[in-house]
Amino acid sequence: MTRKSLIFGLALVLMATSCPDASAGRKNNIEINLFGTAKITSVVISDMSGAVAPGTEVIYNCESETQLSETSPLHFTVALPSGFSGKKFSVKAFDKEHNAVGFYTVEKAPRGAVNVTLPDNGEYAEVARRGYYKDIFQNAGCYLTSYLTLPAATFLGLEYETMGTMYESCDKRHEADSAYQHAIICGTDYDNNGVLLYPDGEPRYRMVYMNGGRATKHGRTLTEEGREHFRTFIANGGSYLGSCAGAYISSTGTTNAIPNYLQLIPVRVKGTGYLNGETGMFIAEGSPLLRYCDFGRDMYVDSVHHEGGCYLPDENVIKDIKILARYDKPDLNLHNHISVWAYKPDEVRGRVVACGSHPEQVKDGERRDFMAAMIQYALDGNGTVSVKATLENGTQNEAVIGDKQYHHYKLVIPEGARNIKVTLDGTAGHNLEIALRKDEFAWRSEASYIQSREGADKVLSFKNLEPGVWYVSVYCPDTVSVDYGYQKFEYSGDTSVLNGVPYTIKASWK
Repeated sequence: MTRKSLIFGLALVLMATSCPDASAGRKNNIEINLFGTAKITSVVISDMSGAVAPGTEVIYNCESETQLSETSPLHFTVALPSGFSGKKFSVKAFDKEHNAVGFYTVEKAPRGAVNVTLPDNGEYAEVARRGYYKDIFQNAGCYLTSYLTLPAATFLGLEYETMGTMYESCDKRHEADSAYQHAIICGTDYDNNGVLLYPDGEPRYRMVYMNGGRATKHGRTLTEEGREHFRTFIANGGSYLGSCAGAYISSTGTTNAIPNYLQLIPVRVKGTGYLNGETGMFIAEGSPLLRYCDFGRDMYVDSVHHEGGCYLPDENVIKDIKILARYDKPDLNLHNHISVWAYKPDEVRGRVVACGSHPEQVKDGERRDFMAAMIQYALDGNGTVSVKATLENGTQNEAVIGDKQYHHYKLVIPEGARNIKVTLDGTAGHNLEIALRKDEFAWRSEASYIQSREGADKVLSFKNLEPGVWYVSVYCPDTVSVDYGYQKFEYSGDTSVLNGVPYTIKASWK
């Protein structure tokens, strides 16, 4: 991970030594007892007083990967740069993959050793994964095949959850399941946004994966409210990947428009009529999938299962459609038709990827890599991170934030501003964090200043700040646990966070 403090020489880097008091005797130092449960390789200590340049850090590097303990602390002493007060500072710990595994803010350091218990509220090294509850929501709902696993996602190290119902031909059973499905997608009293969306309508997952099955019947069971939740998810930046029925339902219809379809891509598709077989896949020239896999350099994937899926006719290709692959089946009319395509008309919307065949349950080899490449391409098409508002001097902003979500604000500090204060007032019983960074989004692991102690109320205050554009982030580390299976998707923990944590944020200066 690159840090500006290292680039500009603002950090003092101290290597771990066999003597924990190696820097004893220095006039300006911090002695820390660090407790926790994570495995770490480095600790970053940042000044919070505002007395030194933003981004000034002291970095303690462990000799090797170190397992923190809840009872026996990692003890170390670090010397501080000139001006670094050591009275008010943040502690960030990183693992060997450069993921931030925990944050803690010390507001009034006592004399002697400072005891810091590091909570497990870490952050991905990949910026693209930050600010979401999890990576993928797999829809195995009514009239869809009931796969609960997604091997390519596991291969990629992604977090996913599945809403699963039993795939049966009995309509009465599916009518009963539709109430269960409606509660998950559309909402309940304790989660009135539905599982896909945060309280402000932003996507809660990075991507939805739609299983195969019966597209029209599944769309009917979603109801218009559920279908609209999927459209909102995409419109606000979440991505989508669908196989077979998941490809059909992403379109506007086939021969005729089908109201029960999601209509995520404004094109009509055609059915292949080919059941219980296999097809080859020609990777299209210049296909974005080649960013993730070279497919043995022959631009070909063999023996992909096919079960009545669709294709996109060339004459129906519109602007912003990307052709990713074509069928290879010379003895059938689907041969050389478009088998995988994608659509992303602007930077705000998420990318929609449709595949007419079924590579999703393959556990290894090139077909698994084919599925993994589609997942990665969909995820790389998430909508851009947005700013909720610009914080004006003395103006209070109200919002509601969801679990593991970020809200970003812009703050323009004028020349001569002094006694600058950013105040966050949140709902009691929850935890919120606030961070500040100049010129770039204030992700917690990269912020110049962060308040991350327990509770929902936070204040960042400075006698002065460098004039210019700053970014403020509000983050909610609270979340829930889920137990899912067939006809089961149950949250536990403090489920009130699903309806969001209300807060106000205000910036002021003289």
